[in-house]
Amino acid sequence: MEYHHISELRECANAYLFLLQNHNFGYNEPTNESVNRLHKAIANVKLNEIGKVMSRFNVNKTLIINEGIGPTLNIIDNLIKEIGNNMPKIIKEIDPEVGNVFRFCKEVNNVLRDELEKLKSRCYTDPTQDDEQAFEKLNLYCCGGYGDIAFDDFVKEYIIKDLTHIAIVRRLNYLIGKCQNEQIKRELHKHLDWHKCDDDVISELYQAMADFITFFNHTTNISPIPSHHNRVEVTTRLFNAIEWCKSHDKDFKFQLLNFPLLKDVEDLSVLATTLIESFDNWSSIVGNDAVVLQLFSDIAYFLDNAIESTIKQRNGNATEIPEPQPLSSSGKADDDVTHPDTSTIMDLMLLDSDGQKQKLLATLHSLIDGKKKKGKYVALVFLICEKYGLISKPTHNLLTPIFGEIGSKSGYNNYYKKGLSVYTDTEIMGIEEHILPFVDGH
Repeated sequence: MEYHHISELRECANAYLFLLQNHNFGYNEPTNESVNRLHKAIANVKLNEIGKVMSRFNVNKTLIINEGIGPTLNIIDNLIKEIGNNMPKIIKEIDPEVGNVFRFCKEVNNVLRDELEKLKSRCYTDPTQDDEQAFEKLNLYCCGGYGDIAFDDFVKEYIIKDLTHIAIVRRLNYLIGKCQNEQIKRELHKHLDWHKCDDDVISELYQAMADFITFFNHTTNISPIPSHHNRVEVTTRLFNAIEWCKSHDKDFKFQLLNFPLLKDVEDLSVLATTLIESFDNWSSIVGNDAVVLQLFSDIAYFLDNAIESTIKQRNGNATEIPEPQPLSSSGKADDDVTHPDTSTIMDLMLLDSDGQKQKLLATLHSLIDGKKKKGKYVALVFLICEKYGLISKPTHNLLTPIFGEIGSKSGYNNYYKKGLSVYTDTEIMGIEEHILPFVDGH
């Protein structure tokens, strides 16, 4: 089947409709000619092949929508109405087989409407002539035709400048599909992902995390839901979104604070927490992948320092938790200061004397109180203490009343589970110099 069969159907249906509408007004064209022509055209149209025929058209280079399928559907709709209202009379006076025409029109109407929606959606993907010229520019850039201009500047100036959001996404996707240079493809992906973040970082970050979770859950047999992407794709997209957030910290926080629906920001928080808490389940697949491991750290950081704090602010309860007050030199609290109960954490300490425990607690306060670093840093402090046998792991719920705001529970637990392998030697030694004096009672 070819497109000319659909064109013929449109012309025949239009002539048939004209015949029905003008039969009572002395229309003199031979009836059999229009009737027979339409029945022949109907026989040549294969409903199950219409989609294949439509797939051959580029909607951005042809008039298939406005001058093809659109007018055809309009004629079919009018024909269905005309036949439905006058079928008994048409059978007697014009076409005894009009029932077949009616049934076919109903069926082809449904098929063509589905195809029309598909064609409209392809306005966002089918390349335009300008898109193809952009690919030629890209090839020239790769061959040195644009000199030593940086790739980011080349893309901004000669590939996506002055385009609408939809046009930028379409063009970059087209170039990515055509490009054979893997490094250039990665850079194009970055521009595509960053442009989506410019437009709506909340949605882009959410979708990137959702795709990431779906892939790793399916790969580790936690979920039967298959991923539509591979590991490189889900990792790259999330990496690019995170890099945008790092490079546009103020814009990221502005979007969080001003996003129309607070629930969407809360959903982002839930998804980020789910991703972080899934680390153990995915560890066998993640292995020593430095990029993926860094993503866990970055997401935990943003969860602690941007997402959750914004949610509190938007809910109107962004109050600062006062820092715990140190004990006086006598070892007793001042009369006008109420101190948190420290007995539970003292019980977790593995030191022999209460005096040593008090000194360790004071050291912990000096390391944690008032520091801008939260979850990751706090976990390191207690990992070092546990390493040297000074304390058993304290829970997040236990630490918060004693040390104040230490970051999210999920972030603290995530870093604690990872252990010291995610910290640099400098970070570890920086804490050890404060903790080692307590080892062996010194």
